[in-house]
Amino acid sequence: MLQKKFNLPGKSPALSAEFYTGWLTHWGEKVAYTDADFTAAELDKILSRNGSAVLYMVHGGTNFGFYNGANTGLNESDYKPDLTSYDYDAPIKESGDIDNSKFRALRSVLERYSAASLPPIPPNPEKARYGDVLLRRVETLFDGIEQIGNAVRSSKPLAMESVGQMFGFLLYASKYTTKDEGSTLFIPKV
Repeated sequence: MLQKKFNLPGKSPALSAEFYTGWLTHWGEKVAYTDADFTAAELDKILSRNGSAVLYMVHGGTNFGFYNGANTGLNESDYKPDLTSYDYDAPIKESGDIDNSKFRALRSVLERYSAASLPPIPPNPEKARYGDVLLRRVETLFDGIEQIGNAVRSSKPLAMESVGQMFGFLLYASKYTTKDEGSTLFIPKV
């Protein structure tokens, strides 16, 4: 009730809490791209009505390890893992680069509504070349599975949180005896 009291029409600011400057990309998909002029025009609509916007994402980043997350697609079993890159087609790229049309278009809109002049645009950060990286196979993930974590035994599958795993993946393994005529394993909604 208290929240509604302060959010009555005319009592709260117009706010786009997540104004998407781009979109995420799932494994196997073409890298997501949103048009710079379209994005800038939509931001201009909000600001021209004295609204506010939080640019999501203003700066691309990286999800290290297993923090990348995933979504479902057409149904619950349509698993779509996100790339570890969180560049998001943001105006400030994952690399820190700002020399791009989206940065310039959004800056132009922000400049029109800013009471103070904006600072000069810095150059893109310098990049270093590390040369070739030689990789060689040492073992597979399953070869070293015992070294990664402790096994939890249970008569039924457990939720990640119940075994103290707050992100990433769990490996479920089971042993069963087949029948002479064969067996079919069916797991819905995985």
